Amino acid sequence: MVMMIMNYYLPCPTTPPIGDKPCRFIRDSKINSYRKLSLLLHLYRNSNCTGTCEALARQLHWGNSFFVEDIVAELEAANIVIHENNHYRLVKRPQVQQCVRCLLARFECPLKRQKLLAQVEKKSLSISRRRDLLR
Repeated sequence: MVMMIMNYYLPCPTTPPIGDKPCRFIRDSKINSYRKLSLLLHLYRNSNCTGTCEALARQLHWGNSFFVEDIVAELEAANIVIHENNHYRLVKRPQVQQCVRCLLARFECPLKRQKLLAQVEKKSLSISRRRDLLR
């Protein structure tokens, strides 16, 4: 069973994923690092919790908030994270929630996690190559 959500063909989280197709949400939302993916999953897992960059850095054990500030800015530009009263949270649009739920399901399965991280790494490498070409 496959659900269509705004042109994203993702497996329904209640059934096993079909095939190993790359996730369009990762590509379209520019999820290009493990840190960005882990922040996104953290915001989904803790949906009732909002936080400042400093609080999120503490919760994720990242040391300082510089990484969080950059990542949140990129996720906010992609309309995945919203900034309200100096706090950040995941948007409550059903499309985003469904796609992040699918990412979480893939992340929690060790074999699927490897494929998911490989896709994130591949996205990261293609972006760094483009930057090198522009120099």
